Amino acid sequence: MPIHVLLGLNLLMLMLFAGAATQTSERFILVKKLMSWTEANTYCMTNYTSLARVRDKLENEKLQEIKLGNQVWIGLDGNSWKWSDGSESSFRFWEPDEPNLNEVSDCVLFHIADTPGMRNLDCSRIHPFLCYEGKRFSCT
Repeated sequence: MPIHVLLGLNLLMLMLFAGAATQTSERFILVKKLMSWTEANTYCMTNYTSLARVRDKLENEKLQEIKLGNQVWIGLDGNSWKWSDGSESSFRFWEPDEPNLNEVSDCVLFHIADTPGMRNLDCSRIHPFLCYEGKRFSCT
C-alpha cells in the first residue's frame, strides 16, 4: 500500500479516536408565518429543533441560496450572543453598521439583499423565520 494511503488511514483513525470527526444532519425550514422572535423561537422548538443557527461560512452560504424573501428571524440572541438552543456563537456575518447597539435591538434577523448579512432588531417586531431540524453527531 502506498505511503500516502497509509498516512491518510492513520490520520482518519486518529481523528475518530480523538473525537475530531463530526457529522451534521440538519436542514433549514422556512416558516412564512409572521411572528415575534420569542413566538418564532417557541414555534421552532415545538415543531422542529430551534431557530436557525449560522455557525460558519458554509451555513451562511447555504442560507443565501434559500429563497428567504427579505429578512427572517434566526436564533441569535442579542443579549447573550448565544444561539437560542444555548450553543455559543463565534461566527457572525453582520451587515455594514451592525450590530446596532444604540437601540433596543436584542434579536437577530438574517437579511437577504445585495449585501446579505445579519442585523439586530427589536424582538417584538413580526417577521417570517427560519427553523432548523436535526442534530450534530460526534465520534468520541
